[in-house]
Amino acid sequence: MSQMQKPRKRKDIARVTFDLYRTHPKDVFGSLSVKATYRGLYSIAADFQCLGPKKILREALRVASTLLQATGHLLIASASAIRRIIEGAELWQPQRGHEYTTNWN
Repeated sequence: MSQMQKPRKRKDIARVTFDLYRTHPKDVFGSLSVKATYRGLYSIAADFQCLGPKKILREALRVASTLLQATGHLLIASASAIRRIIEGAELWQPQRGHEYTTNWN
């Protein structure tokens, strides 16, 4: 008697796999591959290449330089706007210099 096997019912909704590997033996950090599958129909994969210490430092300095440059531009723009507001406020205030002068003769 041959018994008919029922298909296995899967209750998996999503599956994520991580694979950590090195492309070169001298690499300090390994690279990471991530694959995600949703209900066995949709899948996405990403591969994160980890760089060596010299490249990481170079990228960190590049990002820091960009952030500092943006901060400098923001500070200059805000200082300019504050200056225009203050100068505009001085133009609208009435001149009070003649009220406080007295005649001592």
